[in-house]
Amino acid sequence: MIKKRIYLLPVIILFCLFYYACGSSSDTTSKYLKKGTYDFILMDSLSIPLVEGVAEIDTSGSDVFGSYQIVKVADSTFKGYGSIQRGGEFKGHYDRTTGEVSMNMNPRVADANIFVSAKIYGTILRGTWSYSTFRGNTSGGNFKATRE
Repeated sequence: MIKKRIYLLPVIILFCLFYYACGSSSDTTSKYLKKGTYDFILMDSLSIPLVEGVAEIDTSGSDVFGSYQIVKVADSTFKGYGSIQRGGEFKGHYDRTTGEVSMNMNPRVADANIFVSAKIYGTILRGTWSYSTFRGNTSGGNFKATRE
């Protein structure tokens, strides 16, 4: 009887480890974009902050939209700063099946825009940004937004 219990112990331990790893990871992707206020950071490709801001994000179906303000500027010399320096409105797309969000940070202008592409991780959006002109992408880096 004791030998059977000893053989079950490793099975129980493995089951518990598997259950904990699958069920309680804080970095798993939540595919639902939560409306609200987000603090965001545009960083260079080495994750050094360039600008920080606050965005009010709203959704309707597959549309994402809202407004943002820049609250802190660490480096105003990066390409694209001029198109977001005053803040403004943004528009984009939200895919519930993949948990991905894409946003145009200056949708009223055809040229010289910053585009954000991010994945939803609970209350965090993490991805990249790119500055695009008629000649193509000219610069970019990392993006992170955290819901307040």
